[in-house]
Amino acid sequence: SMLASLCTSMPNTTFSQNNGVIALTKCASRRAGFATAFWLILMGVFSKVAGIITSIPDCVLGGMTIFLFSNVLISGISLFGNLDLKSRRIRFISAMSLAVGVGVTVWPFAFQDMRGSSYTAAFWECADCNPTLQGFRNGVSIFLSTGYCVGA
Repeated sequence: SMLASLCTSMPNTTFSQNNGVIALTKCASRRAGFATAFWLILMGVFSKVAGIITSIPDCVLGGMTIFLFSNVLISGISLFGNLDLKSRRIRFISAMSLAVGVGVTVWPFAFQDMRGSSYTAAFWECADCNPTLQGFRNGVSIFLSTGYCVGA
């Protein structure tokens, strides 16, 4: 977590898009991953390559992203086919993860007070807080109102 945040990446991310790539290519080799990392770092050093990548239209990148994460969804659904859904334990774990992840996405005010100003939380009253604590409270409120962060 500490190393990820120092490298400007989210410390709690799972990089689930790799599951979609593996589902597409059927290649889960570590050597292929290291080779890809090597080429990405090498190409990241050269600004001409960055120029080529930034010239790709947003609609193309958006279509590729939608397709990739759709594959992640299909991989997850196919995993459900292998589960014993008669087990109370598995049903409970599945229901809780779906309820928290999808529930907060569908109703983002679960951890915010929608009657007050933005980022006010009924569970953390902060009317007379200093600006630092208020900023921290706003960050926690944003984090808890994002379904991907909570569900992951």
